[in-house]
Amino acid sequence: MCEAELGGIGQVVRQGDVEPVQDLKRGLEFGARTWVRATQSKLAYWSGDYIESGRLAEDGLTYPATDSAGVLLALLQVRANARIGRINDEQDPLRRWKQECERIPGPDEVGGVLGVSDAQQHYLAGSTYLELRQPADALDHTSTAIALFEATPIEQRFYGAEILARIDGVRAHLQGGELDGAAEAVPPILAVDPDQRLDTFVQGLDQVRRCLAHPQYRGSPTAQRLQEGIEDYTSTAIGRSLDLRR
Repeated sequence: MCEAELGGIGQVVRQGDVEPVQDLKRGLEFGARTWVRATQSKLAYWSGDYIESGRLAEDGLTYPATDSAGVLLALLQVRANARIGRINDEQDPLRRWKQECERIPGPDEVGGVLGVSDAQQHYLAGSTYLELRQPADALDHTSTAIALFEATPIEQRFYGAEILARIDGVRAHLQGGELDGAAEAVPPILAVDPDQRLDTFVQGLDQVRRCLAHPQYRGSPTAQRLQEGIEDYTSTAIGRSLDLRR
């Protein structure tokens, strides 16, 4: 989903303004405001504005949550903060996420691509641990996310988040020094049709390539084959807009 697909409030969402959204959608409950902030946080993150992404998620958590929006916001906040090193090493980085999970008051008011499933939650948790360079925890969560996605009916699966979880799994293997594990995890990613290769997939695979360039993998035939496969993947990818299903 691109920004234009946010509907009539798309321009407001891009500008980071919640109050005009209330004017446009006067009937919205507090819960919808949290989903607006979640959408803004995602857009900021994938634009490279990690500080802003964390700030938007933190602000969203100040609104009363009536569904699982708080769970998503907590994950978006910690992922953004982990990316820029704003993490207290003495605390469980995902403590707020776990707290929000315990007090989900009701079903999502906003569903579909803007909602958050258990599979998405584990994908985001794995992504956070990846940024914290804790590959064992990252792999545990990404593996859980992938299993949950695979168990979901194909018409209900969030394609973007699933592929990103698989890419994170490859990076987790490489962070942990497991080149063979990374090689085994790559094929489903490279099998994605060119017209379905989102820009975010290419960004993620660029990070995989940087991992493969690490001295410990230098000169490895397996690493070289992976580099070649990823280069072919990215060179034939048809640019796609940002997918908000993550």
